[in-house]
Parts: sequence; structure tokens; C-alpha cells
Amino acid sequence: ALLAGCHMGAARSLIALGRPAEARPHADRAVVLLGRWPGWRQAEALALQHRLAGSGLAAVNSGTSSLTAREREVAALVAEGLSNGEVARRLYISTKTASVHVSNILAKLGLANRTEIAAWALRSGLAG
Repeated sequence: ALLAGCHMGAARSLIALGRPAEARPHADRAVVLLGRWPGWRQAEALALQHRLAGSGLAAVNSGTSSLTAREREVAALVAEGLSNGEVARRLYISTKTASVHVSNILAKLGLANRTEIAAWALRSGLAG
């Protein structure tokens, strides 16, 4: 899992530098390494791989249709800067459920972190 995290970090860094072709092998390797470890890390690696393939970027640009109504609510609250615990209290759900919603948003949109969720929410009109 640690090595996969290193590959994902390298891929994200290369994406930020505008070198997606060099990032692709790192994302692919992370997916392979996490193949036996289902869960949020694997979902994150698959989302990064999707992002590099272009489908994740298309999802980001397609609007809010790929998210459930609850995920859109969570994204808007994340954009306000709320923690998972604060989101949970606001929506009357458990902190774990809020965390799962955040992970699902990241995976569906091919985003890397909460900051990217906030930026996406602002661009798509969910937050203002």
C-alpha cells in the first residue's frame, strides 16, 4: 500500500507539471499493487487511472449528473470547508457515512482531494 501511494503521488505530481504521459505508468502500477486491497485506496488509484485516460476529466466537466443527490449535498458542504464530522452533524448521518460519500465523490469525479472537490463544486454551481 505504501509503494502504491508513492506511485500515486508521483502520478499526481507529473499531472500537475503537465506531463500526463509520464504519469500514466505510475497510476497503472498503483492499480496493480492495490489489486488485492479493495477499498478506498484502490478506488482512489482507479480514479487517478481514469483521470489520466480522460474519462475522469470528462466526468468533472459533465456537471453534477454523475453524483447522487446526497453526494452533491456533501460536495457543497465540503466546499464550505466542513470536516467529515461537521458534514455528518449537518446531514444527520454518521461520520463514517460522510467519509464514504467523500470517497465516492473523489472516485466518481477522478479528483485527488477535498480541495479539488471544493473547486469542482464552485465551478459546477453547487457552492458559492
